[in-house]
Amino acid sequence: MAGIFINYRREDAPGVAGRLFDRLVSSYPRHEMFMDVDAMKPGLDFVKQVDERMSKCAVVLAIIGPGWLSVVDEKGRRKLDLPRDYVRVELAAALKREIPVIPLLVNGAAMPSGNDLPKELKSLTNRHALELRHSRFSADSEAVIQALGEIVPRRRPRHWTVGAATAIALLGLLAGFGIWRTIDGGPWIPGLTAAKQEAKLEPTTPDVPTGPAVISGDRIALVIGNSKYPDAAPLRTPSGDARMMTSGLSRAGFVVAWGEDLGSDEMRRMLEQFYGRITPHSVVLLFFSGYAITSDRQSYLIPVDAQIWTEADVAHTGFSLELILERINERGPSIQITLLDASRRNPFERRFRSAWAGLAPVNSPTGALVMYSAALSSVENDNANGASDHSLFVSELLKNVGVPNLTAEDALNRTRRAIRSATHSEQIPWVSSQLTEDFTLVPGPDRSR
Repeated sequence: MAGIFINYRREDAPGVAGRLFDRLVSSYPRHEMFMDVDAMKPGLDFVKQVDERMSKCAVVLAIIGPGWLSVVDEKGRRKLDLPRDYVRVELAAALKREIPVIPLLVNGAAMPSGNDLPKELKSLTNRHALELRHSRFSADSEAVIQALGEIVPRRRPRHWTVGAATAIALLGLLAGFGIWRTIDGGPWIPGLTAAKQEAKLEPTTPDVPTGPAVISGDRIALVIGNSKYPDAAPLRTPSGDARMMTSGLSRAGFVVAWGEDLGSDEMRRMLEQFYGRITPHSVVLLFFSGYAITSDRQSYLIPVDAQIWTEADVAHTGFSLELILERINERGPSIQITLLDASRRNPFERRFRSAWAGLAPVNSPTGALVMYSAALSSVENDNANGASDHSLFVSELLKNVGVPNLTAEDALNRTRRAIRSATHSEQIPWVSSQLTEDFTLVPGPDRSR
């Protein structure tokens, strides 16, 4: 059922419509909302489909931008005057059925007068309107949700809530591993005191179980899991995956800085601190799970506070993967491994159309290995691991990176084959390796003694 119908004109306010849709999915299940981009079936009569949708609809949001009244077709005719104009057809069907219609005035647009509207739309002027401004989008969209709550009760997707028993069990598990994250969203490293946290990540030995043998060398890792995107659909697995990766890497002897749901400033700070700890003898590992967007054939890691309206905003607000790899490589580490569980559908695709799906290829520097959770220009199946709070990529990855005496390349190739088999070749991770030596993540016991 399409409980909420979003009516908009692509030439007038497509970005606002897409952004509002993304905001609404935090309060309503996606399948109870309708936008023609997602739900219209090709090959079937448009008017009949609209009428069928309206028969099941509880409320219509009519997005009216500054050009809503004046948009014309290729022959110069005002679209709103055309009998089969889709905006006109949708609103007329809703008003005829006396379905509540809430006009949303975008960026200073005025409510149209009855003289400007076709006969079947004149009653729209009697509907109370709300404003939806770019400068106050968060507050205005919340006012829209409150208004909708009077008509359609909020029904959050089930997997967004965590029961108290689950939360207590998770806290107990994390306490057993000695894994905690600072309350203010700052970095965390196993075994560091508060004083050392403030001293910008002074090196220390992780206070968690390590591998079966003494592991030499400077092993450092940065793990980021971004799940809660206020301006996009939240993600189920990144936070839990980041915790699993932190635990697994700590056991393998890495000193791990961990961040969860990081905004732009937090991500920049953690990356700079990470770069500053790399030496020519370091083995470094970067893991990111969350949204990443490809623009101009570069992949950008997206912080949770990103405000993306156009493709130009991607480079402005995201973190370039190529630049991150360059900054790491400049420090001259002996081994460099980057793992990205971010091959997801662009959550802002309704706002611009030129960005393509999946991640772009990168040229791995000498001594480096990069692995994506899915093939280039493709997206992973978020349901591949069922209802688990961990992605299939991370689940299979940790099964293999913990095997003693298994090289990093072998571990990741095993992971790749396992995911391919589990998804029947629908998801095949991409690997680019320029490792010049066999590197073992977990050495076995020393049997020479």
